Amino acid sequence: MLRKFKIFIYLCFISGLGFAQTDILYFKDSDNSLNSKTIVEKEFKPIEKLILEPHSDASFWFKIPKSDVKETYIFKVKTNRVKFSKAFQNFKEIKPLEKERFLAFEFLRTNDLYIKVNSDFVSYFPFELNKELDSDFREKLIINLNGFFYGFIFLIIIYSLFYYSFFKDKTFFYYGFFLMSITLMFLLLDGTLVLFGLNSSQINILILLNYILISFYSSKFVNYFLNLKEVYPKLKYYTYSLGCLVILSVLIFYFYNNHNIFIVLNVLVFLLLLTYWLTALVLINKNNFTKLFVFGFAILLFSGLDSFVFRNLGISIFYTDGFNIKLGGLIQIIIFGFAILSREKLLRKKNNYMKKEIRNFSKILKDKKAKGNKHLNKEKLASLSIREREIFDLILQGKSNKEIATIANVSINTVKFHIKNIYDKLHIKNRKEALNLSVK
Repeated sequence: MLRKFKIFIYLCFISGLGFAQTDILYFKDSDNSLNSKTIVEKEFKPIEKLILEPHSDASFWFKIPKSDVKETYIFKVKTNRVKFSKAFQNFKEIKPLEKERFLAFEFLRTNDLYIKVNSDFVSYFPFELNKELDSDFREKLIINLNGFFYGFIFLIIIYSLFYYSFFKDKTFFYYGFFLMSITLMFLLLDGTLVLFGLNSSQINILILLNYILISFYSSKFVNYFLNLKEVYPKLKYYTYSLGCLVILSVLIFYFYNNHNIFIVLNVLVFLLLLTYWLTALVLINKNNFTKLFVFGFAILLFSGLDSFVFRNLGISIFYTDGFNIKLGGLIQIIIFGFAILSREKLLRKKNNYMKKEIRNFSKILKDKKAKGNKHLNKEKLASLSIREREIFDLILQGKSNKEIATIANVSINTVKFHIKNIYDKLHIKNRKEALNLSVK
C-alpha cells in the first residue's frame, strides 16, 4: 500500500511540474504585423489558463520578464501544430533547441524574452516554463513513463495477435491493429516521433493517415466484438458512408489545407465512434463484456471530443494534458482487455456446450441408425432361402467361391448363381456390402 502511495505522489509531482509557469504574459497580434522592435511597446496580459482560440491569422506573443535569477530557463510550447515561431531577447533572435519533442527555447532571464507563434490550425498553445534542471528532469521522467506506456501497449498488441492465431477470432486481430492506430496517435501528439527525425510535414501526413486507420480498424473491431453483422446488419451502410466521407475529407484537406475541412474531418470520425458507442449502449444489458465495452469506449470517445472536436473550435471542457490523456488511454485499454477476455470466455463456454450437445445428438442418431439397420438387416436376411443363407454365412467367413463350392458340395457355377440371387434380394453389389449387413 505504501509503495502505491509513493507512486501516486511521484506521478502528481510530475504533473505538478507543468504548473511552475509564473511571470508569463501574452499579447494577441491580430493582424500579424508586429516584430521584435514594435512588440516591446505593447501592453501584455497575464495568462489565466492557456491560449486557446478558434483558427485565425493572428499571432500570439509570449513575454517572460527579466529576473535577478541567474539560472538558465527552458520555455516550451507543447504542441506540434505551431506553423511559425521566433524568439527575441534584447532584439536578438534566439534559435530553438534541436532534438526536442516540442518547440523549446533556452535562455537566461537577464532581459525580457519575447516569443512569437502562430498556427494554420486552432490557436492552441499550451506552454511550460521551468528552470533548465527541472525541465531536463521532467523530460527524462516523461520519456521513461512513455517507455513504460508504449511497452505495455506493445505487449497487449502482441498478445492480441497471439490470441488471434490461437483462437482464430478476428476480434483479437482487429483489436491489435486498433491499438496500433491509437498508439500512433499518441506518438504523433506527444512529439516522440520528432526524436526519430520526422519533420512537421511528415508528421502532418501521418496524422491524416491515422484518421483513416482509426476509422477503419475501430469499425472492424467493434463489428466483430458486438457481432453487428447479425444484430444490426443495415448499420454498415451508415458507417461505410461515414468512412468514405472521412477518406474524402482527408484528401481534400491534404490538397487544400483548409481548417474548416479539418474540423469536418474530426467531427466525422467522432460521429463514427459515437455511432458504435450508442449501438453498444443499446445492447448494454446483453452481457457483461458489452457493459465493459461501453465504459471503456466512453473514455476514448469523450476525451477525443474535447481534444479533437472542441479544441478545433477554440473550446476546451477538461483542459487535459498529454499525461492525463495517456492515463485515460491506459485505463481504456485495460478495460477493453477485460471486455475481450470476458467475451472470449463466454464464447468458449458456449462453444464447449454446443460441442457437447452435438456429440450427444450424434450419439443418439447413431444409436437410432444402428437399431434401424439391425431391424432392416433381419428383414432382408429373412428373405433368403436356407441354401442362400448357408452360402451367405460362408461369404461372411471370408470363404472364396471355390471353398464355398467344396463345403456346400455344389459346383462353382451353382455358387455364383446363389450369390447373384443373394445380392439381388439384399440389394448389395459386393462382399464388402454383405459384411455391413451382418447381425452381431
